[in-house]
Amino acid sequence: KRAKSALPMYLQAQANAGKGDAAATRASFEAALAREPKFFPAVVGIAYLELRTGRAEDAWKRIDAYLAAEPKHEQGWLALAGMANQFPDAASRQKQAIDRGLTAIPNSAELGVLKIDLLLKERQAKAAVAAAQALRTTHPQRADVLDALGRAQLAAGDTQQAQRTYADMVALAPKSAGALMKQAEVLRMAGDMPAAMRAARKAVELAPSDTAPMAALMALAIQAKQPEPAMQAIRELRRRVPDDAFSHVLEGDLLIAQKQIDAALAAYRAGTSLPKNGNRAAVRLHAHLVQFKRQAEAQEFAQGWLRKQPKDQVFIGHLGEVALHAGNYSEAEARFRAVLALQPSDPAALNNTAWTLLKQGKPGALVMAREAVKLDPANTGFSDTLALALGESGELKQAVEMQSKLVERFPQAHLYRLHLVQLLLTANERERARPHLDVLAKLGSAFAERDEVTRLQSRLTP
Repeated sequence: KRAKSALPMYLQAQANAGKGDAAATRASFEAALAREPKFFPAVVGIAYLELRTGRAEDAWKRIDAYLAAEPKHEQGWLALAGMANQFPDAASRQKQAIDRGLTAIPNSAELGVLKIDLLLKERQAKAAVAAAQALRTTHPQRADVLDALGRAQLAAGDTQQAQRTYADMVALAPKSAGALMKQAEVLRMAGDMPAAMRAARKAVELAPSDTAPMAALMALAIQAKQPEPAMQAIRELRRRVPDDAFSHVLEGDLLIAQKQIDAALAAYRAGTSLPKNGNRAAVRLHAHLVQFKRQAEAQEFAQGWLRKQPKDQVFIGHLGEVALHAGNYSEAEARFRAVLALQPSDPAALNNTAWTLLKQGKPGALVMAREAVKLDPANTGFSDTLALALGESGELKQAVEMQSKLVERFPQAHLYRLHLVQLLLTANERERARPHLDVLAKLGSAFAERDEVTRLQSRLTP
């Protein structure tokens, strides 16, 4: 045994984490670092403990300090880039981490792929293609590099080159269902549906237990109006896993696309009796009963399901979503609170409850919205809710600042822009609101909230 090894204390930290003892976990990580100060797993372990306790800046500085001493540590730069998503200024932090990492390790394939992703996010397709081509020269045998190049070529509108790139990717990894699915998608985009379906069927054969290739084949079959290949694959899936409702969900979806409504509902209903993914079939059945305005049947099914499965958080949450979309905020609140009674730390339920409270003008939204963001800081929808809750609580400066950053990061998220306009008008910042409202007005009927835009325009009219 090595007396100075950090590994035993690191394993002890993991055991303490499994018990939920944060203090003991941190102590074990620190003991590991006392033995080996450069032991990165313990450094990142402490950083993520700090993240979970709302000390994101401390976590960032910890990884940053490690990299100042160890600039060639690739995993450190990747961790720092990933951590950027925990901050409001995520885009600038991520760019900084990636660029600094590539300065230290110019030939890093993983950092290079992140750089390409960042360029694509910034809509710099030509720059992304150039970066990907250079990276491929250095790493010609890496599938992730080929994938990045293919995505960049698609973004640049060069579907033909993307087809060649994904063909190379499949040649490099012929047994990879993921590579075949990428190829199927680019073939679909090029309009070669027969070749796309062949690639998707091969992906299903290679990964029969993976739901993604099956879903891809389903989507292609629906688009090509050739349901039989997909139905054959569904039957094969059901033969392999007869106790899983997923095949019934897929069958129902396929039948819905063919407008065979009663047959689809029967397929979903058959899936509800199975032990695995039965609640997934239940959600689909109820959702389509509501969609096709079979309200009495939907209500009867929901009541019966909850009698049998009173703690089904997924189904209860679904009922909350249905009520929310119907504008029944009181019922939606009750459903989301029922989810929280079963799982108090469910960030989606916290966010949705906060939203219903805002819609009803009830107190308590801010506390719940803050907790949702704390649990999942990368979820921009939760940040949107928090900004509105801050505004409702009179903290308009912070609300406007938060919402402005969201709109800056996601200029095509028109609902975020609408909420920014509402906050600016509440803060009596009419001139700042006007250009954002003009952007929304130009969308016309393409924006579902057009009536609200018209109403807000009337408030700006002298």
